[in-house]
Amino acid sequence: MKILEGLTLESLFLIVFGVFIFVLGTTTLRAQRSWKKKGMVLEGTVLKSNLVLKRDADDSLIQHYYELRVQYFDNGHKMQSTVNSLREFLEGDTVRIVKNGTSKADISIYENNKLPILIPWTIIFGGILIAMLPIAQRRYGEQSVSVLLIAILILAGVSLITTYLRDKKRKVIEMEATVIDLLKWYNGKKDSKLTKQSTTYYPILQYTFEDKARTIRSKYSSSVQTAYKIGDKKTLYYGLEDQCILERNAKMSMLVGGIILLIIALIGIISTLQSFL
Repeated sequence: MKILEGLTLESLFLIVFGVFIFVLGTTTLRAQRSWKKKGMVLEGTVLKSNLVLKRDADDSLIQHYYELRVQYFDNGHKMQSTVNSLREFLEGDTVRIVKNGTSKADISIYENNKLPILIPWTIIFGGILIAMLPIAQRRYGEQSVSVLLIAILILAGVSLITTYLRDKKRKVIEMEATVIDLLKWYNGKKDSKLTKQSTTYYPILQYTFEDKARTIRSKYSSSVQTAYKIGDKKTLYYGLEDQCILERNAKMSMLVGGIILLIIALIGIISTLQSFL
């Protein structure tokens, strides 16, 4: 392609990275829209809950999840499916599930991974701007790069502030949880010659909900085993509207970070305007 002629390997890598960000944004946007379709999120009743637990020869926990048998209604038809869950549900509990496709078996636990509607669009436009950086530099000079970087900073700042405001408005109940075990997770194959196998650790958290002790495997991990210790306390949040367990709530650091990015962008705008005078 003529537009790519003369670009360095670093520039081509930046373009590919921008395209990757763009695809990530469009994928996120499609997922967001699919969840909003009528009948995609369903409520069911847990008929059976079975803990799947496995330890290795060193007594390290290497598997921990719940196998749920769920009964639900889909388009007026009573159905049953088996779904895996990191969070413990008891028999008789109401659980929300998401249809991921047309197959009866293709369902998962609803975890409210939805982002503010603005976020996918900022990712999409951010990817476009990143991919344009080397092309703009070659054709229009350094000032065009400054303009694009300012736009990227604005998008990032707006995204952080929007996410903070969404989380701040969310109605939640705080629950104290205790680390009761660590899941040792191996990344990659042990005998692989291409990549070295690494290990990450996920804390198993116990909390009390509706006067009953329950457990959940954290979504957050660390490559350092001592990052989580048995007996450590952590705060969980139960979303009253989406009925999901959240491990993180609104963080002031996101608001501060977003404001800082916008201030830097403003300084960049002033500096760019001065260069034209």
